[in-house]
Amino acid sequence: MTFSRRVSRLSARALVGLLPALLLQPGWAGGPPSTGTVRAMQPGDRACYLTLVDAGGHTSIQMAEFQLCEQDLVGKRARFTYADAQVMARSCQGDPACRASERVRLIVKAQVLPR
Repeated sequence: MTFSRRVSRLSARALVGLLPALLLQPGWAGGPPSTGTVRAMQPGDRACYLTLVDAGGHTSIQMAEFQLCEQDLVGKRARFTYADAQVMARSCQGDPACRASERVRLIVKAQVLPR
């Protein structure tokens, strides 16, 4: 196998490995939505996952602090505050004994806006 084919295969593998992270980071050009309507909330192993629809009608899934899953946000429009935080690494696959972590951008506050 030639060097260029090896590099090409490695690049393809790297992109496939990044696909889940890319799906959780919509709007790369404009960043995560600062406001939007919460369509669903789901607690997970690493964070609370919010399904948001922004003003342009784009749907995204954003990671949030676990406490946000306890709030009544579904169907409400809100302004979101983000911060970098440590969460359980994806490689832990939900194992509570795993000590690996990674730094991600989380929603740390959701302020409900008037309609």
